[in-house]
Amino acid sequence: MDNSRSSWNTSLVNEVFNPTEAEEILSIPLSSFSTQDHLIWTGEHSGVYSVRSGYKLLLPAITTTNPEYELFKLIWQVNCPPKMNVQCWKFIRNFVPTKCNLCVRRVITDPTCARCLQEPEDVAHVLRNCPFADQVWSNMGIQCPKITQNVSFTVWLLDLLKQVGSNKSTDILVALWAIWTARNKFIFEGASTRPIDIVTSIKGYAVDISLVSNRSGFNHSSACVRWTAPVSPCVKVNVDAGFNKITKLATVGVAIRNTEGYFLGASSTIAYRVSSSFAAEAQAVVQGLHLALDLGFDQIVVEGDSRSIISKLVAASPDSSEAATLVMEAKGLSLNFRRCDFVFVHRSGNSVAHALSKYRQSVDFDHFWVDEVPHRIELAAAADRRWLDSP
Repeated sequence: MDNSRSSWNTSLVNEVFNPTEAEEILSIPLSSFSTQDHLIWTGEHSGVYSVRSGYKLLLPAITTTNPEYELFKLIWQVNCPPKMNVQCWKFIRNFVPTKCNLCVRRVITDPTCARCLQEPEDVAHVLRNCPFADQVWSNMGIQCPKITQNVSFTVWLLDLLKQVGSNKSTDILVALWAIWTARNKFIFEGASTRPIDIVTSIKGYAVDISLVSNRSGFNHSSACVRWTAPVSPCVKVNVDAGFNKITKLATVGVAIRNTEGYFLGASSTIAYRVSSSFAAEAQAVVQGLHLALDLGFDQIVVEGDSRSIISKLVAASPDSSEAATLVMEAKGLSLNFRRCDFVFVHRSGNSVAHALSKYRQSVDFDHFWVDEVPHRIELAAAADRRWLDSP
């Protein structure tokens, strides 16, 4: 380590360690502010051990080739009441009181389906193989094979959801919930419902879900947030970063603008040997602070769209995450300003910094600007200024 420059002695590291180890070491960011080394827990972004993360490490690794894992991702994305998502999860995990499950627990002795009196009642039978369920699927116009010993309920449902696509996934989960509800009413209330009536209620319920979703508008998490101008005499420093996991490169965009939304400075650069997207966002903040210092500003507002990094920057407690060194560097640099506020903004309000980050991917070297920026970047800034002028 070269303490005089707060950087790694690259040649020495490459000489002592093998290439893989050397690359990992050189990817560790160093701060110009002295600090004590400490252990961190890599299982959590916070760097602090939790029972949850320890439990995950003890479980067998779940890969995306696992059909159950893939199916879980699909069902939680389906637009329907949460009770239906949860009920579908219970079907997949076999956490429902079918007669087969009750027999295993010695609650009852006969596992035969009470409706058709032909086969043992397990999840696959209730929801697909029973003649009653078969008629429901047929009346819905959905062609799906019966579940056999060679095809599990999980694989069957995964194939069915892929077959119908996202537009009809809601109908599938509503149908599963309706068939199970009809089964319970038949057993516990003696109520017998015709399959065609079940299908009518399924379609009506699906339409209601669609209408409610359309009426409620867009997703609030992606609501359109616009850039806001700083209050004089502050300037605003917007930062953003893109990260390539394979090359370990981060493209960093920094935009400094005044109260009218015009550029006072900007940069589009690459950071090398970055360990993660998390570290890339912290690196963007550090570069934004350096640019503001170089241009002589002393009252700034730093905006970024990484809620985690901004939270760490405003927190009084010390950070133990993988980006702790960069967070400490940013906090140290912020002391050089008369005023420095860190603020989170949604990505839609950080479009100019995002455009600057993307710009570096299309050019061969780092760029720094004062006043004038490339045309495509100016267009994004002009859109922000139009919103400043609107009533």
